[in-house]
Amino acid sequence: MKTKIIFALVATVALCAGAYYYFTKVNIEPPIPHKPINNIVGSWKIDSVYNNKDSNSLALLVLAFTDSTSFKFNADSTLEVISPKETETQHYVLSNDSLVISKGNELDTFYIKFKNDSLFSALGNDSSVLVLKRITAK
Repeated sequence: MKTKIIFALVATVALCAGAYYYFTKVNIEPPIPHKPINNIVGSWKIDSVYNNKDSNSLALLVLAFTDSTSFKFNADSTLEVISPKETETQHYVLSNDSLVISKGNELDTFYIKFKNDSLFSALGNDSSVLVLKRITAK
């Protein structure tokens, strides 16, 4: 008789524990592997510029006011800055969230953040932010 009572108690505890686990378990699916959007290859134009009040970098502001300036990032790591007067070729390296642009002996490093596949922001060392928008082929 004692064994039946002990067996019934163990079975009840196991049944309660199993029911608790079954009904409280959060069914979380494993996350879908995220492919980063950092496909920078293509043509881009300036969407907006935010300049720090303590910044002395006027180059970003000058670029912002020339609406026809565009940037073409090529797959061979060359960057063409295309303005109405001239086209200037530079080199770039993109790794994770950093964009390094070399122009002769100068290196400019930007922290980049992709908003989506057609818009990204580049934060300069002086806290200036340049937002670029992909130019769609027409």
